[in-house]
Amino acid sequence: MIKIGNPQACGDCPYRKDAPIKKWHISEFAKVLKSENAQYGLGDVFDCHKRNGSLCKGFLFNQIERGFPNNLLRILLSTNEITFEMLDEVTEANKDVEMYETIEKMCFSNYPQLQRIYKQPNQI
Repeated sequence: MIKIGNPQACGDCPYRKDAPIKKWHISEFAKVLKSENAQYGLGDVFDCHKRNGSLCKGFLFNQIERGFPNNLLRILLSTNEITFEMLDEVTEANKDVEMYETIEKMCFSNYPQLQRIYKQPNQI
């Protein structure tokens, strides 16, 4: 089973609107965009930036709010590597936290220049 840990998104999680921007290198945000917009494939499931062995709760909350567009996350749910009970805990813990509605908004808020590259996904 995959570790969730504390269900609350970290105070400096990039998915939070109140987190400091540009805390991570632009290449990290480009990686997230590339995974999100891959035409084929499973997508990536992102670990917490604190490298504590748990998944990023901001990522999970984003996926929950968007109906689980990430195919790898869907597989993990179908095999009970991640349970709906875990996701309920993440939802409850983050329901009052203002998060970016989309991964693109999160990435572009941190690095607006990614918008030029995003128009040509093969270059991400």
